[in-house]
Amino acid sequence: MTGPKKLPDSCAYKPVDVEITMAATCQALMRGDATPDQQRKVLPWIVDQVCRAHDLEWRPDERECSFAGGRRFVGLQLMKFIKVSLTALGSKPHA
Repeated sequence: MTGPKKLPDSCAYKPVDVEITMAATCQALMRGDATPDQQRKVLPWIVDQVCRAHDLEWRPDERECSFAGGRRFVGLQLMKFIKVSLTALGSKPHA
């Protein structure tokens, strides 16, 4: 009897391998008490590792391609919000 089949790293729906420190950082961010260093580390991790925004979304399988595209879209949106000029949006940010 064999164990569960390991998904290849290229599989679009493979969950992210998360270390306890990054999980703790995500939880601290959600609580609102993440340190400045944690805040600087978590967003790039989400964009690069969770959303895989810099990966090619094409896969041989159409469903995997769609899944990868959706995942990547979230990362690209986060990157856009980080870099957008607030004055270009035409209004003051709301707290």
